[in-house]
Amino acid sequence: MSKRERSPAWGGQSFEDAPKPDDEKEGWAGKMKVREVAARLEVSAATIYSLIASGKLPHYRIGNGRGAIRVSEDHLAVFLADAEPVKAHPAPAAARHFKFKHIKIS
Repeated sequence: MSKRERSPAWGGQSFEDAPKPDDEKEGWAGKMKVREVAARLEVSAATIYSLIASGKLPHYRIGNGRGAIRVSEDHLAVFLADAEPVKAHPAPAAARHFKFKHIKIS
């Protein structure tokens, strides 16, 4: 095994053997990535990032700096409940007929 495959932080174990966090144990069960939220709402990831940046979609940031973004089921439910339903547009009025002085129709 090469140096790259082993890490002294794991006591010489390979990265594949390193302990992985248990989602339920860590309390992150039900937390979705931005792509998962976007797929669920059938919008782009850019739209989700925009909603997060504007403060409309509550979220968690995990890690240092910008961190990873996670959205819980509860946050998504609150966002959807607060979203305004789109009203149906009224049917367009009948087309108006204009008389043009410079055009003659025979």
